[in-house]
Amino acid sequence: MPRLMVLGHAVIDHVFALAEAPVAAEEYRAVGYRAVGGGMAANAAVAIRRLGGEVSFCGRVGDDAVGTAIRDGLVAEGIDTTYLTTRPGRISPLSGVMVDPTGQRTLANYTDPQLFEGIDGLPGRLDDDIHVVLTDYRWNAGAVHLLALAKDTGRISILDFDRNAPKDLTLLACATHIVFGEAGLKALTGRRKLERALRAARKWTDAWLGVTAGSRGVLWLEGQDIHEMPGFEVDSVDTLGAGDVFHGAFALALAEGKRESEAIWFAQAAAALKTTRFGGREGSPTRAEVTAFLADRPAPEVSVVPPLRRRMRRAFTRG
Repeated sequence: MPRLMVLGHAVIDHVFALAEAPVAAEEYRAVGYRAVGGGMAANAAVAIRRLGGEVSFCGRVGDDAVGTAIRDGLVAEGIDTTYLTTRPGRISPLSGVMVDPTGQRTLANYTDPQLFEGIDGLPGRLDDDIHVVLTDYRWNAGAVHLLALAKDTGRISILDFDRNAPKDLTLLACATHIVFGEAGLKALTGRRKLERALRAARKWTDAWLGVTAGSRGVLWLEGQDIHEMPGFEVDSVDTLGAGDVFHGAFALALAEGKRESEAIWFAQAAAALKTTRFGGREGSPTRAEVTAFLADRPAPEVSVVPPLRRRMRRAFTRG
């Protein structure tokens, strides 16, 4: 069984299901509610564990009831929390999430600005049985440290880079694989077209580059070519945590020796299953569920995206 180390954000999500999408600043009555563990990296760690991997989680919480709940939730999933440290006097991260009838979410998160200062509490070296390191960007200094440890010792180091991520070129350079969220890639490069944005990101890193693009699926750069794999069509009820499940499943598949295209297929299946269930992390699927889901579906169709050509402006003369 492969072992992975995951670093980053762990929160408690207060999830409200709404009968209609919020459109104005007014009161909305929820038709469902759950308080569940969340956070990009923590959700990915849970996904890895449920899919059959061993996980050590690195993060920080405050010395409060929320921090205790975060730790207890990860331990209940069978995750090693040796490197989840408690910071005296700090507030643990928490979020309020509204999910509309189509499964789309609106989220507000609070993270103590001093919670992730420095890198104390992290290992100075990786155990020999750590196959892959996965981080989000919330603990920037910690991510740089852990990704560099992995890359420098010839191991796979994956960065989850999404909306609001810092434009830290050091962070980008430390990873062997970077999976962007669509908004994060566009914000980093200033490019609207994902194909051009992926190529633009190449100037900052020699890592494998991919981007999740919602219903379009996943695009990735291979040599000079952009490859694209469509996502699965499912009846979505809650997209909260789906991207995190994708990252966890992708990391586990690489740890198991799968090629990137195979890992994407597996990860998209896990993420699709998650969206069919309400409650964020609670909907993360098991390995048996993903295996059964893929058994009824054909092998993925991977296409090469034709190069985007600049529009040539014709010059007109008068007279």
